[in-house]
Amino acid sequence: RHRWGSSALRRHTRLLRSLEREQMSLVGGITKPLYLDRLKWMNLGTLPRIMKMTNTGGTVVISAQWPSSPPYLVSGPLNDSYVFSQIHFHWGAGEHDGSEHS
Repeated sequence: RHRWGSSALRRHTRLLRSLEREQMSLVGGITKPLYLDRLKWMNLGTLPRIMKMTNTGGTVVISAQWPSSPPYLVSGPLNDSYVFSQIHFHWGAGEHDGSEHS
């Protein structure tokens, strides 16, 4: 199972920033559909032992600790399994503003 560490996060952040700078042009005649297996959640029925929600004023983070194996994702486009760590929400500065992802 894959667990995110600070070095993996730095690598992914650099990759995503480089992709943001590149403009992509998708042409229907050239692109091909990619058919993948569905993503599968494993251990999703196991209730967490502890849940914690933190509101920083700009984000909300929900994390949990499980009594045994935590939920994880497999299949689909993934070559490895990815363990659930947290849910992280962002929002914009005003009521009608989107987050940095919008």
